[in-house]
Amino acid sequence: MVEDDLNRLVKQETKIPTLEKTGILSDEYYHVLFDSSSDVLMLMDERGFIDCNKAALKMFGFSRKEEIIGFHLSEISPPKQPNGEDSRSAAQDRIAEAFKNESTKFEWVHCRKNGEEFPAEVWLTRFLLKDKQILQVTVRDITERKQMEETLRKSEASLSNAQRISHLGNWDWDLVKNKLKLSDEIYNILGLAPLGFKTTYEAFLNSVHPDDRMFVQDAINKAVYENKLYSIDYRILLPDGSERIVHEQGEVTFNKAGQAIWMCGTIQDITERKLIETALQKSEQKFRTFFNHSNDPTLIYDLDGAILEVNDIVCEFTGYSRDELLTISIMDLDSSEYAPNVTDNIKQLQKGIRSIFESVAICKDGTPIPIELSNRIIEYDGKPAVLSTSRDLTERKQAEDAMFHAKLVAETANRTKTEFLANMSHELRTPLNSIIGFSQLLNSNPFGNLNEKEIKYSGNIADSGKHLLDLINDILDISKIESGEVELECEKFSLPSFIRDVENTIKHMAYKKNIEICNQFRSENIEIYADRLRMKQILYNLLSNSLKFTPEHGLI
Repeated sequence: MVEDDLNRLVKQETKIPTLEKTGILSDEYYHVLFDSSSDVLMLMDERGFIDCNKAALKMFGFSRKEEIIGFHLSEISPPKQPNGEDSRSAAQDRIAEAFKNESTKFEWVHCRKNGEEFPAEVWLTRFLLKDKQILQVTVRDITERKQMEETLRKSEASLSNAQRISHLGNWDWDLVKNKLKLSDEIYNILGLAPLGFKTTYEAFLNSVHPDDRMFVQDAINKAVYENKLYSIDYRILLPDGSERIVHEQGEVTFNKAGQAIWMCGTIQDITERKLIETALQKSEQKFRTFFNHSNDPTLIYDLDGAILEVNDIVCEFTGYSRDELLTISIMDLDSSEYAPNVTDNIKQLQKGIRSIFESVAICKDGTPIPIELSNRIIEYDGKPAVLSTSRDLTERKQAEDAMFHAKLVAETANRTKTEFLANMSHELRTPLNSIIGFSQLLNSNPFGNLNEKEIKYSGNIADSGKHLLDLINDILDISKIESGEVELECEKFSLPSFIRDVENTIKHMAYKKNIEICNQFRSENIEIYADRLRMKQILYNLLSNSLKFTPEHGLI
């Protein structure tokens, strides 16, 4: 400062502040206040700084006033401010504004002597000194405040993100002024654009579904006037007419007189959760319906074998009550032969293998019942468990035993039949061979006393006897047929001659019904390669059926 300039300040009609040399505002006292102030104080005119206190030297890293005297505000600032402004031109604008309007306040980024930058809050205050306009520059380092603001901003951003992710918003309600402040997420939940200002509870209530408004109001009134817990679910209506379900809870603050003055709380969109819960309830209901109305004994047990749930059929099946079954293990229901296998079966199920096997259940009275079990892994009360369905195999086992006994009886009867046929066939062939032999002897007419017709008839007797012998041999082949050992014996033979032989065999049967047999083969040179005996059996059976179903005086 210039000598004697602080001894007086001239009052002007412009009401610019002045210093009077009166007692405590003396030049000496001012110097004491100026230098000892903890705030950074500097004096400057339009050209630059003309004085500073010790706090200023310390803040900017200078040791003597002479190092800073004459500096412009921009010379203790970086070239650019955070908003992109040029520091010198921006400083000139701020200084010009202060000289015009007596004072101004703004945030600024300064530089220390070592180049370190720091944010500051700057006040420029105008006053007259020896008829000269002077600016008092007050600087306050706001680094910590900025850090706190940044921390708060990040915290608020984190809170906002957390609320957005969880669809959870918070609100504050001034009950005295009836002002309601909502977080941005609540506006998102309500389908409204954030208003950025306080609203009233009545305005918020318009978003509540008309059918739920009385319920919401009643819950809030009980919280405010009866100090009761406030945690409710209700529906809201969005501007597009769709519905959402929210969960709201709040806390009331009371003054010393016991009057409710403040309320805060949260609102969370639980629509998706409610839909899932509803779906789960329906699924659970379907499962319970199927479980309880199944015609087969069905139970659930954990991976240690402890029974967790049973249907009524299990109780009827085993003779145990439901309470008794829920206190025992699945191993207690298995026979001693199958109980040790339960642990291995559970391990197989855990590998994703569904098991179906037979076992024996032991009823309460000790009765063993053969069963078929179908097991699979399910989730029950949030944990893996085994769903086991059993089926009574008693009737099936009885039927299997009956079938096995019947099979034994049939096999015994079949063996007896085969033995009988073999014996009878042997007994029949002995006289038949005699018939064939004598008829062949007659047919050869060894004594010359048979006429042509008698010779022909003796030949027919021989052929029929041979055919009957073949049939008896077929009976003997039944055992071979049953064992799959029959083989064809193929040979070449004349087809017309073969047909005449069969025709002669059945001709006497045709004569009885006056049926004419017409053989249209004219050539004797037709040969076939086949099993002569099997072919004869087939043709004989066909002609026999023809005779059976052809009326008298018919034609074959």
